[in-house]
Amino acid sequence: MKRFVVLIGLLVYALAGSAQMKTIVTTLADEALNNLKPFVLVDPATGYVMAKEPVQYDVDAPMPTCYFTTLPTNEIGLTVVRASRILALNTQVGGDAFALNINRDENEIFFSPRKYLATFKACYMWEPYVIENLVVFRHVDERNVFLAIDDSGKYQKADEAHATHWQLIWAGGNN
Repeated sequence: MKRFVVLIGLLVYALAGSAQMKTIVTTLADEALNNLKPFVLVDPATGYVMAKEPVQYDVDAPMPTCYFTTLPTNEIGLTVVRASRILALNTQVGGDAFALNINRDENEIFFSPRKYLATFKACYMWEPYVIENLVVFRHVDERNVFLAIDDSGKYQKADEAHATHWQLIWAGGNN
């Protein structure tokens, strides 16, 4: 009986976490309809807003937005646990979706057109971790790599202790 109660508790916890993620994730169908759930992601330490070209946060100016999408587990290219929590960090440039990815050839992190990242989708998938009211992102494929932004606005790899803690600011949306 005790095992059953623990199992039910774990199931409820997993479903609640998955449901919470669905409230902030844009489905691929909604993305195709331009019905996004956008956020401004700000690094409070440097003041940079996550974007293809990071900018300093200005509360009085329109800021670049990002939105999260996820993929079915079989499309990521990896066997992952809790796949519903694996996200692509996207922004739109023109009409194209750009995803923040790790380019192994250049050993850099930057936004690339997602349509060109089709062969190994894990290169642009991140796992979010909420710490108090901020979020850090760990790369799915390179498990010890976290996302950081430096004082000049350049994305870089970091260990967990030096990861950027992003503040998510709801930017509206169509729904």
